[in-house]
Amino acid sequence: MASAVAIDSKDAPFPCGSLQLSIPHVEIGNLQKPSESISTGVGFFDHMLDQFNSHAQIGVSLLVNIVETTKDINNNNNNNNDDDNNNNYDNNTNNNNNNCNNNNNNNNGGHETTNGSNDAYQHHNRLVLHPQMKKAASNCNNNNSNSQGPLFAKIGQLLGTEFHRILEQNNVASNATSFFGCPLDEALVLVHLSRQPPPSYDTTTTNDSSSSTTTSLSFYDWLPLYNLAPYGSYPTNVGRRHLGTMELEPLKDQFWAKVARYSQVQIRMYKVWGTNAHHIVEASFKAFARALRNMIDGVDTIPRANNDNDKDDTFDKSLELLYGASSINGQASVALQRHGQKSRQTKETQIHAELWLDGGSQGVQVSTGLTILDAFWTTASREAHVSLHVACQGDLWIDEHHTAEDVAIALGQVWNQALGDKAGLNRMWCATVAVQTARVTVVLDLSNRPMLTHNLPLQNHAKEHLQNSVPVEMLDHVLDSFVVSARITLQIYVQPTSSTATSTEEEKKKNPKIVNGGKSILFDAANSNNSNSETSTATVQLEDAWSALAVALGQALRYCILVDSRRAGATASSKGTLSV
Repeated sequence: MASAVAIDSKDAPFPCGSLQLSIPHVEIGNLQKPSESISTGVGFFDHMLDQFNSHAQIGVSLLVNIVETTKDINNNNNNNNDDDNNNNYDNNTNNNNNNCNNNNNNNNGGHETTNGSNDAYQHHNRLVLHPQMKKAASNCNNNNSNSQGPLFAKIGQLLGTEFHRILEQNNVASNATSFFGCPLDEALVLVHLSRQPPPSYDTTTTNDSSSSTTTSLSFYDWLPLYNLAPYGSYPTNVGRRHLGTMELEPLKDQFWAKVARYSQVQIRMYKVWGTNAHHIVEASFKAFARALRNMIDGVDTIPRANNDNDKDDTFDKSLELLYGASSINGQASVALQRHGQKSRQTKETQIHAELWLDGGSQGVQVSTGLTILDAFWTTASREAHVSLHVACQGDLWIDEHHTAEDVAIALGQVWNQALGDKAGLNRMWCATVAVQTARVTVVLDLSNRPMLTHNLPLQNHAKEHLQNSVPVEMLDHVLDSFVVSARITLQIYVQPTSSTATSTEEEKKKNPKIVNGGKSILFDAANSNNSNSETSTATVQLEDAWSALAVALGQALRYCILVDSRRAGATASSKGTLSV
C-alpha cells in the first residue's frame, strides 16, 4: 500500500479568468483516506473529484486559494455585503456562513461532509463566497467564457502525474488495458484505458520526473475519444453548458486531456445514452475511477480470446487473486452468510424463493413452468456463483404473465434482502458476452435506485413468443420487475458482433478491440465523431441476445456482491450510504 503524497505546487499562483489562484494543498494517495476536503471553489467539480475517493479508492484532498493583493483585500472588506443577488450560487450554500469572507465563520458545527473536515468545509464557503469568485461564477453563468479552463488544466496535470506514479509503483504492465462502464439512472458511459502510448509517441524523450515530453505529440493524442456532448437533452440539440457553476466545455480539452497525458494513459470515453447532464458527467467520472482502480489492481472486465494460443490470462489470474473463491475478498463474502427468502401466495401464483450468497454450494433449482425463464434464471445464478431455489405454481391456464412477473418480483426481493445495506461491497461491475450475432454488455450497480435501460432487439423477433415459451413483450417486463424489487440499476447494451478473421495485426493494434470466441468486440464508435450512440441491432437475433444477457448478468452480479476488504466496511458512495 502506497502512502499519500503531499504535492508542493511550486509554480503557483496561476491565472484563471479574472482571478489569480494557488493550490497550497494537494494530497493524493493510493488506498488512502483523504486528510482534507476537496475545495476548488467550483462545487460540482469538487463533487466529481470526490468520485476518485469513492470509486478509485485513491484519496484526494485539494484546496484552492485566491491570491490577493493589498488592494484586493481592501476592496473585499469594503464590499462584503455587495452583489448578494449577483448569482444564485449563494442560495445553495449554508445561510449561516454569510461572513465567511472575513474568515470568522464558526457556525458550521455538526455539518456532515463526505470527504473532509469541518475546517475544510469553512474554507470552501470562504472561497465560493469571495467577491472575486462570486463575480467569476456570475460571468461564467451568463456568457460563453472558458474562465475555469486553467483551473481544470492545473488539477488535471496534478492528478495525472500522481496517477502515473501510482501505476508505476504498482508495477502495472506497459500494455495494460482497463474497460469499465458506469450507469447513473438512465445514463451510461463507457471508459477504455490503455497504457500503450499513441502510435506517434517517442518514449525516449519522456522526462519521468515531470511526466512531460519534448515531442510535438498533442495532448489530444492521449484522448482519442471523448464523446459525451450534448450534455443533456435541453436546450434541444445543444444541452447544458454548466452544472451549478461548473463549466462543461473545458472538461475535455483542459481536464481530461491533461489527466490522460500526464498519467500516460490513453483515455476513450463514450456516452452510450443519457438525457440528464448531471448523470452523464458523474457517470463519466465514476467509470474512469473504476477503470483506473481495476488497472492498478491488474484486472480488466474485457473478455479475452477463447483460443488458448492467443489468450493472455494475466488479467484472469489477477481477478482470481483479488476476488476468487479462495481470496480474502471471496472468503469474506461467504463468511457474511447472506441469505434471503420469500414466500408469496396470491390467487394467481404460489411462489417460494430462497437465495444464498454462498459461492453456489447449494446449487440452483428453478421450476416455474416457463422453460425459457427457468433457463435464464438458472444460468444467471450459476454465473453469479450463488445458490438459488425457486418453485412456482402459477395460473398458466390463463397466460404466462402472472407467473413470469411474480417470479421476477420474488427474485428481486430475495436479492435485496440478502444484500442488506451493501456496505463494504464492490457495488459495481460490467460484463460483456458474445453469442453468435449478439454482443451484450451488462453494467450493474447495486445503487438502491431502480432503473432499467436497454436496447434489446425485441422488434427483431418475428414471432409472438420466444422459443414458444414467453411472449416477447414480457421479457422487458420481467427484467423491470426484477430491477425494481432488487433496487438495482441495470443497463443492457446490445451490439452486433463482427468477424475479425481477416483483420491484420496492424488493424488490430489501431482499433481498441475486445476479442471473444473469434468475434470482434469493438469499443463502439472509437473511430467515429458521431455522438449518436444508438448502435443498429438490425442483424442481432433476439435469442442470441437473451442467451448472452443471462451469462453477462450473472457475471456482473458475481463481482458486484463481493466484499472489497480494502473498504473496511465503508459504502462505495460519495454519499456515504446506499440505504436511504
